Amino acid sequence: MSKKTIDSSPISHLEDIFNVKNENIKTSSSDISLLTEIHEQKVIMDFQWIKDLKVLITSFSIDNYEYSFLTHHINKINNNLVIGTLKQNTNNKIVYRHSLPIVGHSTTEDIKTYLENILSEFNHLISVLMEKDKLIQESHSLVNQKIIGHA
Repeated sequence: MSKKTIDSSPISHLEDIFNVKNENIKTSSSDISLLTEIHEQKVIMDFQWIKDLKVLITSFSIDNYEYSFLTHHINKINNNLVIGTLKQNTNNKIVYRHSLPIVGHSTTEDIKTYLENILSEFNHLISVLMEKDKLIQESHSLVNQKIIGHA
């Protein structure tokens, strides 16, 4: 388990966790972006270290959701959020954001545990949204079906 002082960015722990060390990037980099997939949706993971505030900002973004549907359901979900903030931009992008203050020493295990928790929360939120989306699509298809028969 590696211990690094707070002066070394938590981004270096994330680079270790995701095994994305790049010789061209300085070890004092303050942000990292990665692409992954959750529920067959492409997700952009952004991590930004704000050294002066000693805060790690984590953002997950998904594109291409119907705006009117999601703003309605996101408002319902936001009322129950404990960990982060879920928003939808006018360009149909859903963004889940969380800030983590880090004081003192951080270990790769600390950052890994945080990452597992925040990804689990995001995964749950997307599952809830997709389930509601599926239910609404099914109800729309039932309404639009015509019943043709003979008496």
